[in-house]
Formats: sequence, structure tokens, C-alpha cells
Amino acid sequence: MAVVVPGLGLAVTAAPGAASTALQAWAQDQPGAAPVVVPPGADVDTKHGTVTQLRRAGLDVPEGLRILTSTRNPFDYWHAEWHRSRTRWAVDAQDPTSWVNDDPAVRDRVHRACVQPFSRWLVEELTARWDADDRAHLNAGHIAEADHVVRMEHLDDDLRTAVGDPSLPDVPRHNVTAGRSGGLTAYRDAYDATAIQMVTRLHAPDLDRFGYRF
Repeated sequence: MAVVVPGLGLAVTAAPGAASTALQAWAQDQPGAAPVVVPPGADVDTKHGTVTQLRRAGLDVPEGLRILTSTRNPFDYWHAEWHRSRTRWAVDAQDPTSWVNDDPAVRDRVHRACVQPFSRWLVEELTARWDADDRAHLNAGHIAEADHVVRMEHLDDDLRTAVGDPSLPDVPRHNVTAGRSGGLTAYRDAYDATAIQMVTRLHAPDLDRFGYRF
């Protein structure tokens, strides 16, 4: 969920797969912070809605706040998505009431991750979602509206810079993807040349703006 932090002049949004749980927990711990409550039936993602989407749905997000969100190395992001699909989300798919089963496309993506090696799954996924000429940020809607984008790999330092407080304590980690040996570099052995080229082309804006590399 988005969190309003008046004392810091921020509205903090949760970009999927980019330390959003940790960032939201940090925001809610700040004095005077308040979550933007999404009522049942509202046409906006309860956890990951952007400020633009929340306002469009008629929810009250005060004007004049700086918007802060997060991002992640796209090479690592896609490998983590594949791994979560094969582990946590594959378990969720066994529950007929799970969110995984709300959308046939999501259920199919999880199934394909379970039966395909990473690079084959990723090439199919990117080909199905984007045209060959597309160039896009991860979670482009979150980044487009944000005044500050903190990188998951440098969350503490980037957040200190955004807030303007070099003494800010480290942010406790939450919801870390379990079981991937190698942590943030676990993706390196999983990519083939085609998958590297596709992510490099598609997410060129992330590589250029945030300094990410394979």
C-alpha cells in the first residue's frame, strides 16, 4: 500500500518485486505516517497502486508530497520472478482461492516457470508482453511519477540521500526471496545470450538511468 509520511513530505509507493515490503514497513514506522486505505471494490491494486492510480480511483492522497518508490536490477528481478513462481507461487496455485488463480495468465505463467528453464521461460514471457522495439522501466508507472527512486541494492544509502538524513538507520529487510543461492547475483549463471540481449534492450532505460549491468 502507499503510505503518506507528512513529516518527511513523502508519499511512498510499493513497486512490485523491489523491496517494497521493507520500504512500506519503514514508511509506516515514521512519526505521523498513515497508509492510503483502499476500500473493497476500488479499481486499484491494494498494495502496489501508484499515486496516480489511487487519485484516479478517487482516493485522497494529499497534493504537494514528493513521491518515493523503489526499483531493482532487471536481470535480478526476472530471475527472482521465475524462482518465486517455481516455489512460493506454485504452492499458492494449489489453493483455488489464491490470487494466482484469479487470472488465467498468471496461473499459466507460474505453470510455465515450473516446467521450463529460466532463459526459455523469460524469452517467452518478454516476447508475449512487449514488442521488439519497446523500451521500458521495470514498474514504469511507479518510476514515471516518482520524485525519488531508491535502488533495492542500495536501499539504505539511496533512502538517506532522498530523505536528506545521513544518520538514518538501515531499513530491516522483509519478504526476501528464499532459496536462491547467490543472493542478488544468483541470476548470473541462469541467463543465456538471447535472454541477456532481450533484457538489455527492453530495460535499457533502467540500465542507463540507474547504472545497472548484467
